[in-house]
Amino acid sequence: HDLIQNFVFAVQAKAPEAARTRKWGATHKKIQDIHRFVAQNFEQLTTHAGKCFQLAANNADTATLAKVALEHWQRNTIRGAWINYLNKPSELNPLILAMSGHRAPVTKVTFTSDGLRLLSASEDASIRLWDAFSGELIGAIQAHLLPILSVAFVQGEGGQNVRGVITSSDWMAVTSGRDKYIKLWDLESSRELRSYRGHVGRVKCVATKVRSEYDEEQEDLVRKTYIATGSWDRSCMIWDLDTGEVLHVMGGPTHVNTSPNSEGHANAVTDVSFSPDGSVLCTGSDDETIRLWNVLTGEEIKCYKGHDQGITSVDYASNGEFILSASVDGTLKLWDTSEPGGDTKSFFDSERNQWVKLRSEVATFVGNIDRVYDGRLSTDMRSVVSGCRDGTVRIYSAEVTAGMREDRRKGVFVAISPRITLYGHIGAVHSVAISPDSWRVSTAGDDGCVRIWDLGGTGTPEKQGHSEACLGISYFPYGDKVLTCGEEGTLKIWDGKEGLFEKQVIQREERFLACACDPSGQRGAVACDDGVLRIYSIDRAQVLVTQRHSLKKLLCLCFS
Repeated sequence: HDLIQNFVFAVQAKAPEAARTRKWGATHKKIQDIHRFVAQNFEQLTTHAGKCFQLAANNADTATLAKVALEHWQRNTIRGAWINYLNKPSELNPLILAMSGHRAPVTKVTFTSDGLRLLSASEDASIRLWDAFSGELIGAIQAHLLPILSVAFVQGEGGQNVRGVITSSDWMAVTSGRDKYIKLWDLESSRELRSYRGHVGRVKCVATKVRSEYDEEQEDLVRKTYIATGSWDRSCMIWDLDTGEVLHVMGGPTHVNTSPNSEGHANAVTDVSFSPDGSVLCTGSDDETIRLWNVLTGEEIKCYKGHDQGITSVDYASNGEFILSASVDGTLKLWDTSEPGGDTKSFFDSERNQWVKLRSEVATFVGNIDRVYDGRLSTDMRSVVSGCRDGTVRIYSAEVTAGMREDRRKGVFVAISPRITLYGHIGAVHSVAISPDSWRVSTAGDDGCVRIWDLGGTGTPEKQGHSEACLGISYFPYGDKVLTCGEEGTLKIWDGKEGLFEKQVIQREERFLACACDPSGQRGAVACDDGVLRIYSIDRAQVLVTQRHSLKKLLCLCFS
C-alpha cells in the first residue's frame, strides 16, 4: 500500500511532461489498473499476501494484472492450486472502495488537496476522516448538536512527511449545520478551534480559500484564509478565518446586506465555490440564478440565468474559465465566465430567417431522470460527474470545443449525454467529490455509505499554456505564484508549487517579450515588441503606466 501510494505521487509529478507521448497512455492505464487492484483488495492483500495471484486472476481479462496472471499460468510459473474463474465479468468493476460508519445520510464528501484523505459529513452530526486509498477510518468527531450540512478542508501551510511522501498539511476543516453555526476543527487533535455565528437560518454550504495579499501596514504579502458560507436566510457571508470577522454579507435581510450594488439572492443559497485565484466567489440558489461576487469588495459582478428550477450546486473549473451548475430540473450546465451573464437574449438570424435565443451556457448535460443534487468538474477538465435523487452517478465527457462555443453564439442547444452510469447507492446521492488527480470520484448519500469509484481521468491537470512562445517568467515575492508572458500578447498567473493555471491578467495584440513582478506582488510589467513598457495592476487587470522607449524592442526588464 505504501509503495503504490508513493508510486502514484511519483507518476503525478512526471505526468505533465510525459502526458503528450504515446507511450504515456499505455503506462497510465497500467498504473490505474494496479492502483485499483491494491485499493479494492487492500485488506486481503494485507492479511493474506498469498492470495495475490488468485485476486489478480479474478480481474476482467482486459485488466493489466489479469493478463500478467494468465501469462504466469501459461508458463507454469505459479506454484500451488488456484481456481480458474470461467464466467468472470468482462469489464472492470469501477467501484474501488465502500466505507460505512455514519448512522444517517451523508451530506458532503471532500478530498484533501493531495488526494490521500477523504472527509465526510453526515446528518448524524459527525465528520469522519478516511484514508482514501485503503478506506481505513482515521478519526471521527461529533462536531455539532444538529445535522451537519457541509464541510470543507482548510489548506495548510507547507507540507509534512507521510510514509515517505511530502503531502499538503490539510489538517483543519470547517463545518456548517442546521444549528446555524460554522465551526473550525483541528483534525489531528479533534479540538474545536473557533466557532462562527452570523446567519439566522441553516448554513447550507461552506467553502474555504487561501490567498496571498499585500498588507499596506506591514508593506509585505500576508497569507489570508477566507471562509464563504451560504444559508437558508438568503445570504452569503465571507469571513476572515483567523479573526472570525464577517467581511461581507451579500443578500439576506436588508439591514445586514453589505453588498453595494445588489440585493442578492431571492431564495436560499445552496452552494458556494471560490475561483482558483480566490478573487471571485460563485453562489447558487433556489431562486434559479448563479451569481459571481468580488471577494474583496462584496460587489456582484454578474448573474447567470438558464435553469428552470433551483440550483443545487456550483463548481468553478480549475482554469477559472467555466462554472458548472446542477439543478433540481435534472440538468447540469457549463457557463463561460467571460460572458456577461444576465437574462437570455434573442437576435434575428438572417441565414435561418428566424429569431433565436442567445444562450449563456456553453453546454447542458442531460440524461438524468430525477433531481441532480450535486455536480463536479474534474481538475483535468475532461469529466463531469453528477449525483442524483434516484441513487445513480453519471459521468459525462466535458471537453469544450470551438464548435460548442460557436453553436452557443448561434443559439444552438448543445446537449451532452452521459457516457457511464454507476449504480450502487440505495437512496439519493447528495454529494460528489473528484480527487485532484482526476482518477477517482467519491459519492455519498442517504444510505450513509461513502463510495470511491474509478473515474478514469488522465491525472494531468489542464495547463492552459501560452498559444505561442513563452518569453518571460517571474516569480512572485514568496514564490507561491509565477507570472509569465507569451508572444501572443497574454500575461498569465500560475501556482508556483503545483504549476496549475490561476488566471489571465491581460491580453493584447502586441507581442510580449519579457515580464517582471514587483516586490509587492501587486503589479506586473511587460516589455512589448513595439518599444512600449506597460505596468499592470494584477488584481484589477488595468494599465497603470505606459512608457514608450526609443528602442525598437524591449527585450528585458526588472524592478528595483
